[in-house]
Amino acid sequence: MRNTKFFRLILSVAAVLTLFAGNSASASAQKKSKAKPPKTRDIMIYVYDNSLESTDESTEYPRQRRIVPLRRTIVNDKPLSRALKMLLKGTTEDELYDRHLSSIATDLKFFSARIRNRTAQINLKFEDEDIVEESWEGSGFRNEDFVKAVELTARQFPGIERVSICVNGIENYADFGSEPIKCAFGMFATQQ
Repeated sequence: MRNTKFFRLILSVAAVLTLFAGNSASASAQKKSKAKPPKTRDIMIYVYDNSLESTDESTEYPRQRRIVPLRRTIVNDKPLSRALKMLLKGTTEDELYDRHLSSIATDLKFFSARIRNRTAQINLKFEDEDIVEESWEGSGFRNEDFVKAVELTARQFPGIERVSICVNGIENYADFGSEPIKCAFGMFATQQ
């Protein structure tokens, strides 16, 4: 009889513990399912509009391509970094073929960005430094357009008044053949 009471007590305690564990697991699952999706925001990146390019064969060079904004949606965490990554990613195939838009940047990847004294300090890296000079000259890469696209992309965020760009730790990265000028702010981990 005593063993029976003890056995019933053990079963009751086990049932209560099982019920408690099940309720806390379902409460935890409910919290996870009710978690808010990350906040997003719309930003602009800048690309070339190729629909206006000259087809006149009497000129050696095509007309300068127009830089246009292109809307993207990003997660609102580290928006400057995310926007620059989207800029370097460029256009989609549909945008390239259907809308005649093309990326301004080639052969570059994002490394880091931060804001210091109202200046966006941006570090990029060459994807393959050995072929970049040839590839930029052959593709018609225009550094002025690239700098403008980066500046427009960065300045859409509050507090940014100036933009400084370094590639592989060099400020004059597009002046091939000249003495490299070391980046004033160096390479750093992303903060913004």
